[in-house]
Amino acid sequence: MLSKKHFDKYWNLFQNEFSCYSSFIEYFSQQWVCEESKTNKWMYYHCETNVLLTNNICKSLNATIKRDWTNRERQSLNIFLQTLKDVLNDEKLKKNDKN
Repeated sequence: MLSKKHFDKYWNLFQNEFSCYSSFIEYFSQQWVCEESKTNKWMYYHCETNVLLTNNICKSLNATIKRDWTNRERQSLNIFLQTLKDVLNDEKLKKNDKN
């Protein structure tokens, strides 16, 4: 898993290697790397390995359904609706287990 510590290490290596691009490094650092930026709250640093990452919850849910529930096979609507019900029940159980 990539941690903030790893990112900082590679960011320093990048800055040293490409110091000739100081304007880009300054922009990127101010916009994305500084303590006030939103990157400190990125989910990426808190996810387990092999977890699909996306900024769109619909894409993430779709990928999970295909991977874990339908084996990427097309289903008829009535079977898919039952599968969707099972997915939602499973997610509800997972959420209750965490609390």
